[in-house]
Amino acid sequence: MKNLKNKIPKELSLFEKLFLLAPFVIWFSYWPNFHFGKSEGANLEFSLPLILCVILAVVAIYEILRQFRRNSQIILKDRAILLTSGFVVWNFLTIFWGFNPLRTFLTAGIWAVLWVIFVKLKISSRAKKLFPLFTHNLILASGIVSILTILQVAIGAFTDWGLCRGCVASGFGFARPSLFAIEPQFLGSLLLAPILLVWWKILSGEKTKFNFWVLGLSLIA
Repeated sequence: MKNLKNKIPKELSLFEKLFLLAPFVIWFSYWPNFHFGKSEGANLEFSLPLILCVILAVVAIYEILRQFRRNSQIILKDRAILLTSGFVVWNFLTIFWGFNPLRTFLTAGIWAVLWVIFVKLKISSRAKKLFPLFTHNLILASGIVSILTILQVAIGAFTDWGLCRGCVASGFGFARPSLFAIEPQFLGSLLLAPILLVWWKILSGEKTKFNFWVLGLSLIA
């Protein structure tokens, strides 16, 4: 951790602070859930990760425009940015022939939000310095989540509180944990990236107790 502190910038921008917070927020993909209606079978709702992405994008737009004014070529000559922008535009065009225009628009909007975040990271000169701390935060968060997941299985033997209908112990003989995700398989999917990351770190020579503990707990979860 000391080596990480030496590598990251001393003064972080608001975008960078929010970006480093993301590894702790992604686990709340369903709970808490802010539901405000339905549209032809589609649920209209916000989760904490989506709210954070929107805030990140808003902050990123301001910083992107400021960089664009100083040097417009940093964006206009970047092939990755131009190619991905085409995908975003295509998603918005599908509104004209989509079955559910509102759902199509919101889905395209989410892609646009993620694209703005991508653009900000792509043109940032300090993004590479942030990724070591970002991955550390993700691995740390996965360890905490794994402990809570194991506790949910243990508690699930006595109560169904916090479990989805198909997750209760009476179905399989043990509770299937979902924690803050909508279903167990979604929680499992969220654990895949940090498991691969910490495994790669161990294989790369970072054989610390922290990495081994997180890997073990994540695999159990």
